[in-house]
Amino acid sequence: MKLIFCKWGSICEDGMSNGLRELGHEIVWFTEKCTHKDLDVNYIKALSAFLTKEKEVDFVFSVNFIPIIAKVCTIHKIMYLSYTVDSPCMTLYSKSLSGPYVKAFVFDYALYTQFSAYAPDNVFYLSLGADMPFYETVHSTEADHKKFDCDVSFIGSYHTEMCAYDALAKKLPEYMQGYVEGIIEAQVQVHGYNFIADSITDEWAEQFRKYTGYEIMPDYIDDPRMLIADQFIGYKCTQKDRIKTLNAICERFKMDLYTTEDKNLVPKANFRGIADSRTMMPKIFQCSKINLNMTAKTIRTGLAQRIFDVMAVGGFLISNYQAEIPEYFVPGEDIVLYESIPDLLDKIAYYLSHEEERLLIARNGQEKVRKFHSYKTKLEQLLQMSGF
Repeated sequence: MKLIFCKWGSICEDGMSNGLRELGHEIVWFTEKCTHKDLDVNYIKALSAFLTKEKEVDFVFSVNFIPIIAKVCTIHKIMYLSYTVDSPCMTLYSKSLSGPYVKAFVFDYALYTQFSAYAPDNVFYLSLGADMPFYETVHSTEADHKKFDCDVSFIGSYHTEMCAYDALAKKLPEYMQGYVEGIIEAQVQVHGYNFIADSITDEWAEQFRKYTGYEIMPDYIDDPRMLIADQFIGYKCTQKDRIKTLNAICERFKMDLYTTEDKNLVPKANFRGIADSRTMMPKIFQCSKINLNMTAKTIRTGLAQRIFDVMAVGGFLISNYQAEIPEYFVPGEDIVLYESIPDLLDKIAYYLSHEEERLLIARNGQEKVRKFHSYKTKLEQLLQMSGF
C-alpha cells in the first residue's frame, strides 16, 4: 500500500517507518511543521494540497493522534491511522477522535478503556514494539565498552521540566496542597497501579483547575479528574519517585545517570549528560550490567517504549512492575521487576553478582522482542485491525 507519513519529530518515527517498509509499503513523507495540533491553518492548507497532489494513497499515518490531521482526512475521505506512544497524550481528548475516518491505537490498556468509551469504533489497544532492523546492527566495540561500561545506568529525566505542579503549589489553599501531597506520597509507594484520578472528585478537580488557569479547547472532551491527574499530579509523582529511587541506588551502587537535569538532586550519581537515542543509547544499554526503567506515573498500565528498546538490543533490564508486563514477558526469565525500593536494591545486588543469570535473562528478553514485538509485527497487527 501507499501511505502518507506525517512527521513531527517523535523518536519513534524512524522505527515505525522501518516496520512499514519491512511490510512492503511505500512511504511518502509529509514534513510540514505544525505549530498547533488543532488550529494551524497553514498546516491544514499544506496537508490538503499534498493529499490532492498525491495519487492512490491508501491512508495517512502519524505517531500520536494529531487532531488537525484527522480533520483534513475527514474532508478528503481518506483513512487516518495513528499509533500513540506518549502518555498523557492530551490530543486524544479532541472530539475529532470520533471522526468517520479515524483509527487511533494506544499502547496503554487503561487509555484504551478511557477513550474507547467516547469513540468505541475508532480506538484500539496495541502495545509498543522495537525497531529491530536498527537494533540488529548495533554492536558495541571495545572503545564503546571503555566509554559506557557501568554497573547501573538510567537514561531519562526526573520530569522536573514537565512538572507544572511545582509552580502551582504555592498558589493553592493549604488544605488543597496538603491533600495533593498526600496523594503523591501514597502513589509514590505503589508500582503498577495508578489511583490518582480515583482519589479526586470532579468537583475537587474543578476547584483545583481554577488555580491553574488551565482551559480546555472548545472541541475537547472535558474530563477534569483525568486532566488534573495527568497534567499536574502525575508528573509530580514521577519526579518524586525518580529522585527518591535514584538517590537510594547511589547510596549502595555506582550508577551512571544520563540526563541534563540538576546534579544536586542526585548528588552521588555519575552524571554523563545527554544520550543520543540512535548513536549512544543502544550502546549504553549493551554496556550497562543493569539498565533501569522507572515508568512515568502517567502511564497507568502499559509498557513504556524504553522496555522494548533495552531488551531489543540485548540489554539486561530491571523495571518497576506494570500490570501489563506479565502479559508479554515472564518476570525473572525475560525481565526483572521490582515492587519497592528495598526490593530493587536487593535485586541490583543479586544480579550484579550473578552474571550468568543476568546474561541469560538479557538473551531471553532480546529473543522474545525479536519474535513478537518488532514494529513490523505490531504494524501488521495495526493494519489488520484497521481493515487493511
